[in-house]
Amino acid sequence: MKKVLGFIFSAMIMVACSSHNAVNVDGEWLITNVNGKSTAGGDRQAEIKFDGKGKVNGNASVNLFFGSYSLEGDSLKFGQMGMTRMMGGSMDIEDAITKALGEVATVKVDGDKAVIMDAEGNEVMQLERKK
Repeated sequence: MKKVLGFIFSAMIMVACSSHNAVNVDGEWLITNVNGKSTAGGDRQAEIKFDGKGKVNGNASVNLFFGSYSLEGDSLKFGQMGMTRMMGGSMDIEDAITKALGEVATVKVDGDKAVIMDAEGNEVMQLERKK
């Protein structure tokens, strides 16, 4: 009986710890920096929205993007993505965001700020929770 109770207690601790370490990206975020470049001054403020159910959408300063994502622990992966294709005055920001979306591997959230990194741990995007 003691072994069974010990096992149940250990399992409860593991579940509690794993849920505590879960990263939550649900909601709307401003994309403030991409590969060291500020997104300020674009045609529109770049944004990304995670719906909590595996769908993502946003704008990359000029065009809208949409698709799917999966999040396991801090591992973030985007699935098939689509995008409108208009021209605008901030195509440099747009191109940087599009490139960064293809490099995403992990995410770290600290309150209202998030950092998205590539597979080597290099920062590719900074986000700020939209208020």
